[in-house]
Amino acid sequence: MRWLVSSLVASFSAIAMLYISWEFLGIPSIGVVFNDPRSLVSLYISILVPFLVLGYMLTHDLDARYKAISQDLKRLRSLVDAYQVVLNNINREVEDLKRSVESQYMQSINRSIYSLEKRVSASEKLLSTIIELISSGK
Repeated sequence: MRWLVSSLVASFSAIAMLYISWEFLGIPSIGVVFNDPRSLVSLYISILVPFLVLGYMLTHDLDARYKAISQDLKRLRSLVDAYQVVLNNINREVEDLKRSVESQYMQSINRSIYSLEKRVSASEKLLSTIIELISSGK
């Protein structure tokens, strides 16, 4: 039914364009058609029929294209959803790996930091003792 409405509107637009051409451009041969109601109706029908045929023929083609595009969009949405699930799984696995690496090596890193802190504090004590000896010897 869409093809009928669009054809009627297109035919009316064509008649309006012809009327505007006659009125403002002053084309005399079109004026005869607009002065006689029978000629105007026959002109409208002669414009309407090809638009009806074309609209009817194209509507089925457009519906088929619309359905095909809808199916393609559904497939793309499902692919995007599947890709999102895969990405979420990958992110989860990366987080698990980070946690396992941190838990595995964090203890040894903490031990190394503690050992370095002890060495630094021992070095500071040794340095302060050396400074005291130097300052007392002067």
